[in-house]
Amino acid sequence: MERKDILKAVQSYTIEKGISEEKARNHVKELISNSWKKINEEILDSRFSRVIVNLSKNMARTAQCIYQ
Repeated sequence: MERKDILKAVQSYTIEKGISEEKARNHVKELISNSWKKINEEILDSRFSRVIVNLSKNMARTAQCIYQ
């Protein structure tokens, strides 16, 4: 389910860069995607226990779900 309102990050980026809402949304989606790639790479080489890693990953998922 996609939100119909404009996210603050998208709105701010639109104003800051003077671009369309669609371009700003694509940029924010790309930032989120890149962040998940970094998180997943870090998980593979983590020195922490799998329990701690999974808790952290699930907190990030929850935050993204709430944000969307």
